[in-house]
Amino acid sequence: MKYLTVKQLNQACKENKYLLLRNSDGVLFGVNGGSAKLALKRTRFQMEDNTTWIGFIPCSFDKYITNKIPFLT
Repeated sequence: MKYLTVKQLNQACKENKYLLLRNSDGVLFGVNGGSAKLALKRTRFQMEDNTTWIGFIPCSFDKYITNKIPFLT
C-alpha cells in the first residue's frame, strides 16, 4: 500500500480548504487545509517522510464538519 508523503499532503492542503483523508482502514477524517502550516511549524517533518494516510478527497465545509475529529480536552 502506498502512503502519502508529507510533501503530497502539504500540497493538497495548500490547494484545498477542506479535505477528507483516508487511512488504511478506509475511514475518512475531516481536515482543515489551513492546519498544515501549524503542523509543519510544531513538528519537524522531512518532506519525503510517509504519513499514515493513503488518499484524500477535497470536500465542502458541511462534509468536513460531518467527518472531523474533535480535539480532546
